[in-house]
Amino acid sequence: MLKSKRLYTITLLLTLMLIITFMRGFFINNINKVAISNNNIEGFTKYSLREGRYSVSLPKGWEVREDSKDEDFIISFNNETVIYGDISIVDGELEKFAESIDQNKKSTKTENNIYIWKVITLEEDGNIDKYYLRNYSEGRVLIIKYSYKKNKVKNSIKVVFDMISVSFK
Repeated sequence: MLKSKRLYTITLLLTLMLIITFMRGFFINNINKVAISNNNIEGFTKYSLREGRYSVSLPKGWEVREDSKDEDFIISFNNETVIYGDISIVDGELEKFAESIDQNKKSTKTENNIYIWKVITLEEDGNIDKYYLRNYSEGRVLIIKYSYKKNKVKNSIKVVFDMISVSFK
């Protein structure tokens, strides 16, 4: 009798753990969709850059400029008036770039399933610069910079920045 109660309890707990694990993914996807919609973004467009060497997905309607022939600079983008950004791949070490950007060493690390990002947020006079940095290839660092005014953007914009950053290939 005691063994059957234990078996029943263990089975019930394992079942609940599986349900929670399954539902977690469902809720995260829904939260991401709400955050994207909350920022008036209707979807993403995939851009092929530098004759197909790179690609990135940006929100529909954002402007993209690939006018530089500089090997390190890839593109700049904006959503007309509020958010500006650029993507570059530079020679060097991740920690040195992070230190040069953030003298106070208050950066955070963010992990997704594929990469470990170093995210640095700098705020000065109501302007925010958010840097996503990660090792790109041997001796090279990928830097994605987003700039915006603090009052003009919702807090949920972080989800959009995460999606753009992860989409870069």
